[in-house]
Amino acid sequence: VPCQYCITHQRILYTDNMPASKIIRDIFVLISVLLCAFLVSLTPIKNWYLELSAILMIIYIVVRRYMAHIDIGAHNRGLIYSCIFAFIATYTVLSSGALQSPYFFLLYFLIFSLSILLDPIVSLTSSIAIMFLFAWHVSTYFSAESLMQLISLPFLVPFAVFLGKEHQELQEAERIKEESQSN
Repeated sequence: VPCQYCITHQRILYTDNMPASKIIRDIFVLISVLLCAFLVSLTPIKNWYLELSAILMIIYIVVRRYMAHIDIGAHNRGLIYSCIFAFIATYTVLSSGALQSPYFFLLYFLIFSLSILLDPIVSLTSSIAIMFLFAWHVSTYFSAESLMQLISLPFLVPFAVFLGKEHQELQEAERIKEESQSN
């Protein structure tokens, strides 16, 4: 069944036939992750990671608050939220020790949020990109724990994809229920 992203009552319904749009979403999320890696590599900014993370969170909250009133489409809104969240999560983890970071769990939340807000394949490509980004830390600080954290990212994706599809099916069921009650 050929299908595509349908916007119905400001909800995204997952479907499977818009490769160009999926690639563009992947590219935007990957650019935010790579931009984050570049900023962390700059030594002067590395010393201000906590303050920069706080500023980014404030920007995210403000954007989220005011984007609710602007009609740009649900999938565009989800893309903007996902790029900002990907940048914040990756920046926080990279600046606070990468694989040894106490905030590494944020990457798990990132994978699940990408699967719910965007296409489930975006969480796969993002987790692989983040895995390669952190791979050089394994050789520098090799430990079994850091290797397990690194390998766990892509293995978490099928569960995130399953939950993302379930979430989208629940949204569709709610939409159908609301339409039937209004008629």
